[in-house]
Amino acid sequence: MQSDRCLASGAGLTMMDAMPDSSRPRDIDSADPGLYRYWSREILRWGDCDSQGHINNVQFARFFEGGRIPYMLKAVAATGTEPGEFLLVRLAIDFRGEMHFPGEARVGSRVVRLGRSSVELGHALYQDDRCTALSQAVVVLVDAASRAPIRLPEDLRHQLLNTTT
Repeated sequence: MQSDRCLASGAGLTMMDAMPDSSRPRDIDSADPGLYRYWSREILRWGDCDSQGHINNVQFARFFEGGRIPYMLKAVAATGTEPGEFLLVRLAIDFRGEMHFPGEARVGSRVVRLGRSSVELGHALYQDDRCTALSQAVVVLVDAASRAPIRLPEDLRHQLLNTTT
């Protein structure tokens, strides 16, 4: 089995345990809102628009961040400990449709896979019940002082898999 390697820019981290594309399930529709247990809302602002009159693509990354960060914070808080810090080492976005002001967007978040020190998250972005983008993110838990990857504690693994809105 081939292993993927992702290097965090400037962080000196190598991700050895990312799941290769060939082993990912192909029959899952990531746009299905039923897959997501954690939801957040984003208000679309006039300033999010670009000259073409739709929400600028860079805002999509911010909306996904608005789902990812609270999800991770809630899971960590439920453990009652501070295991380290999470670094984003990969972010991919597949754009599926435009979004327009005014309105609201919903971000669904879920754990796709847990590695030794990594968490792969899947996200879907919706406006008016229409999926406008999908995202995959990988974060790695590191020691705050050494910045070296550390093992995800079992209680955190449990919370990551069971965190809901």
